[in-house]
Amino acid sequence: MMIYSHLEEIEEVLQGDVFQNLPKVILEPYKQELNNAWSKFQSYISKEEQLPSEPIIFSGTPKRVPGIVVSQSCDIRPENDLLFAEIRETQELSIKAKKRVKQIKKIIRDQTRAHFLPVDAKIDFFNQPKIIDFSSMFLIPFDFLKQSVKELFVARLIPEARKVFAEKINKFFTRLAFEDIMFFSEEEIISCIENDEITKEEANRILISLKRKPLK
Repeated sequence: MMIYSHLEEIEEVLQGDVFQNLPKVILEPYKQELNNAWSKFQSYISKEEQLPSEPIIFSGTPKRVPGIVVSQSCDIRPENDLLFAEIRETQELSIKAKKRVKQIKKIIRDQTRAHFLPVDAKIDFFNQPKIIDFSSMFLIPFDFLKQSVKELFVARLIPEARKVFAEKINKFFTRLAFEDIMFFSEEEIISCIENDEITKEEANRILISLKRKPLK
């Protein structure tokens, strides 16, 4: 199933290029430091004073993750950071082909926060299907990627697959920003889960954010 090109030499980075072992900074451990920094920033705004020139420095170890380039190819240049979407393992797909096809189509056509990457036996990284998670994006400096491109590069989407990927990016950024399950009863939410429209974990995350009781 070839929707990837595996290139020996990378002359330029394009939208739809897949990389691994990218450093993603997780801010959660630094919540207190960020709150302190924000309080300081707000105090400068209220006093209409000039912001201090000294940077706020955090010390920590980034998480290594695979990702795919979301930045438009025309915007990829040395002065710009590159925007990536994290690539994750898929939720378990059905062993029955008919149901599996339905699940994959739903991810590709209906899910705004995710996109599907199929198996490719010729590329070790794709020995299992993957999911692009548009809700988990991060920036990588252009110079860092350029220096490490040979070690980190995995594959490039072929032009036809890149067009679909670009459409999914557009769909993600232009989607209506609301959770439709807020309108559903518990029975209706369970039905959505059974029909693979949403995972139980995602449903509970939304329910908790709405201050509703999570599903058992």
